[in-house]
Amino acid sequence: MKRELTSEIMDAPQVPRNDLDRALRYIRWINTRFGGVHALLSHLEPWSARWEKGRPVTLLDVGTGSGDLPLAAAKWAKARGHDLRVTGLDKHPTTTALARDYISVNHEGGGSRNDCRGRCAGTGSAVQRRELRLCPRGPLLAPFE
Repeated sequence: MKRELTSEIMDAPQVPRNDLDRALRYIRWINTRFGGVHALLSHLEPWSARWEKGRPVTLLDVGTGSGDLPLAAAKWAKARGHDLRVTGLDKHPTTTALARDYISVNHEGGGSRNDCRGRCAGTGSAVQRRELRLCPRGPLLAPFE
């Protein structure tokens, strides 16, 4: 059987928002039940032993989907007193919007933030709509620094 490379259905621009939302909820369930979150956190634990206290650490999640892994990492870091700055990228702007919605409801304090300690303010670029940032003060969309 010949292998065929095809586009990911979830990245197609015409996928209805409700279908993406349902798929992302299922992926969150899978990550929670079958070890995706655990795998991430079990790698952060030994890595964090080398982090300087009080110094920000950045983490990039490419293909962030619903944002559940960046959120888990941010909560884990906060509980241990680390200043972890997580950026999640996704190809699909609706996926990024759904991730922002999920994180704004589930991030401590809730709601989106317009700045990240004054360092990352939005400019309205196309990149901005596809980038999700979790900063100590809350999640936001912002361009690359």
